[in-house]
Amino acid sequence: MRKKEFEKIKDLIYSENQNKEQDFKEYLSNKLVELQTLLKNDSDVVKSVTKLKEILDLEYNGLHSKAFDLFCKLMNELPDNTFEIERDTDFYRIRKCEFSERKKIDLKEMFHIPFTKRGIVKTQRYSISGLPCLYLSRSVYGCWEEMGRPHLDECMVSRFQNRKELIVFDIRIPIDYKDYKTKSKDFFKLFPLIASCMVPVKNQNDFYKPEYIIPQMLMEWILTHNEKNRSKSIVGVYYTSVLVEKDNEIVEQFTEQHLHNVAIPAIYSIKDEKYSSALCKLFCLTKPICREFEAAKGRYRTIADFECDIYESSDYGFLEKRLKDAEDPEGKTKKQQLYSIKTSGSNRIIKKIVL
Repeated sequence: MRKKEFEKIKDLIYSENQNKEQDFKEYLSNKLVELQTLLKNDSDVVKSVTKLKEILDLEYNGLHSKAFDLFCKLMNELPDNTFEIERDTDFYRIRKCEFSERKKIDLKEMFHIPFTKRGIVKTQRYSISGLPCLYLSRSVYGCWEEMGRPHLDECMVSRFQNRKELIVFDIRIPIDYKDYKTKSKDFFKLFPLIASCMVPVKNQNDFYKPEYIIPQMLMEWILTHNEKNRSKSIVGVYYTSVLVEKDNEIVEQFTEQHLHNVAIPAIYSIKDEKYSSALCKLFCLTKPICREFEAAKGRYRTIADFECDIYESSDYGFLEKRLKDAEDPEGKTKKQQLYSIKTSGSNRIIKKIVL
């Protein structure tokens, strides 16, 4: 694939949202056909597009079991695009709260919704209602976009680190043509699946969101795969945010790497546990902070801050820096401590970061 063709495909995936009158199924079907044309009607791509359209038809008719069986067949035909995220990679998570509640937010509040509160778990792009899921971003900015751009002073932010390597199914859009060229030669066959997972929600207030059909089936496929292949389990989905348009001015200032996220389902494996024992073992995190509290400590900006790159000098970069290096009351820098969460919900220090 040439650079010009790649850029057209990327533009198509990032293309405008559905108009008010257009049905989602019609919208996605049209996009997939256009994508198929850009990929020169490759026989494998044609098969994928046909299956994805059939899956939507079955799901719309309430035949989820048949739709999922067909989706599994599709996944068996696609190239294996699992990716290993290195140990001690930084992720971030935001919790929006009322100003008066910010000091009450502790480590447990920054983790996934506990199993004892399944009833408040809403449907999200890669998770169904009732199934807690840990959504993390590679940047504070990515979290902020995923949360709908709330006022930063209403947000508590924690940094997460994975304590061992993560095997994820990678559907991130390549950052540029150079990045695309590093992928496997069959990567282009994943574009129909990626496009199907990246349709922004048209009606946020609707209970049923058809834009989540394919992404949720992908997560269901991962859970099913893990039941059959426990030694080769996939922890979740690595994806590019759908909430930012390609020509967004902020994105032009930063990089698309700031928009990479992971969605990891919380699996209930121990009786009476509040938090997933698997995720408790997998991640550690810092105590949450917020911009206003950190700015009040002084040295909110220095000349050196403005001499670094654009992202590092932004509020998002400032928060990330504070989540790695804290300041004590005397203004001395110290490393932020990481904590783990027990399945019962209590906190304990596990280590200090050594950078």
